[in-house]
Amino acid sequence: MIGLLPPSARISTDKALNETPCEGSYITISINADSFDVYNKLHGLDSNSQVFEELKRKIENLYLQKTNKDSKLKINLAYLLMVDNSSKEQIKNFIETFQLYADNFQFSIPQVPNVAQPTGYLQSREILKISKMLENLGNGKVTMLNSRNTKHCNTFNYCWAQRFNATIDKAGNVFPCPQVALNDYRNLIWGNIKEKHFRNIWSSPERLSMQQMLVDDMNCRVCNRKDEKINIKFNKMMDKQRDILNTPRKKPTKSTQK
Repeated sequence: MIGLLPPSARISTDKALNETPCEGSYITISINADSFDVYNKLHGLDSNSQVFEELKRKIENLYLQKTNKDSKLKINLAYLLMVDNSSKEQIKNFIETFQLYADNFQFSIPQVPNVAQPTGYLQSREILKISKMLENLGNGKVTMLNSRNTKHCNTFNYCWAQRFNATIDKAGNVFPCPQVALNDYRNLIWGNIKEKHFRNIWSSPERLSMQQMLVDDMNCRVCNRKDEKINIKFNKMMDKQRDILNTPRKKPTKSTQK
């Protein structure tokens, strides 16, 4: 997975098409709005900012290039549902705006923050209503990600999700996931696509060595639901594998030696 964080319109679309690690890769672009005014409000931008329009043009161009090059890259558009962007009209307008330039629309509910108190979150009854509305759209492109569990779980020691993820911020820095693509986690940067090809960053010593680090040493327990599930599942699998390897083998009996 390659993720682009807003305002990600400054990233060259050629990078996504030409430097994805393998066939069948997908790119997820976080938008969370159906218009420039809502986009600017949600992302803390100036009210006159045109980043939304620029991002829209980039997505259209990326999809056209993907079609012309017969690329297998899947373009997913992510939409985090909050109080300010979740009306029926807003959701329908978002889908209609990008219908021709996306392979999948991924709607989700924000997870409870690790530290700060949640603000602008929807009530349970509103979430249920929106979920039913999205089910009835039925155009084959809409997905409502599981939002039943919004609490964090810290029962894992290693980050396995970073083996399948990459997030590029507006400056070209490549991070293990969207949650750490911030100045506070610059110690987790693998490299920069303005300085190196993505393939080289993907196979770099910086990335490979980070896979061996304990999460607590990375200082980043800020996983989203998807990554938490990956980390919990893989840690359980590896713990079980270690238990099997560390269990003394029984000596064969006479009957098994025949």
